[in-house]
Amino acid sequence: MTLAVFCFAACQTVNPLGVTYTGEDAHTTVSLEMTNGETVEVTKVSKGPLGLYTRMVLVEEDNLYDPFFPVLGPDSVAQFYIGGETVERIGMDNFEPIIKREMADATLIVDNLGREGFRYENLWSMVYYYNRLKTESLVEPTVSN
Repeated sequence: MTLAVFCFAACQTVNPLGVTYTGEDAHTTVSLEMTNGETVEVTKVSKGPLGLYTRMVLVEEDNLYDPFFPVLGPDSVAQFYIGGETVERIGMDNFEPIIKREMADATLIVDNLGREGFRYENLWSMVYYYNRLKTESLVEPTVSN
């Protein structure tokens, strides 16, 4: 999956899912200190209480490289980091537990994890929805199965 981020005059960023983030803190580069002491330069792509950050890394650095099965696709992939007070890396392997913990009060998201629209590839739009829910005092819709 190739991610494209564009910046316009008012620092407005658009992601491939069609979600638009605006504001001075969207699309800014920040340094995150990880629990292992490593400092990572990332780009903030969300605005609100739950931060979403991204950076592009070489496939070899993302533990996706296997010399016996060379990668024929892109040479770099996106890594995502998420959090409010503490920030951690989020990937396909730890997506559900982190979302359940970080968005525990957003029952629409937590109850539908794994379904269409609530998967790892929808991370950006879920964070956007959660931040709007918290900052704009929206009432979460109830959905019956």
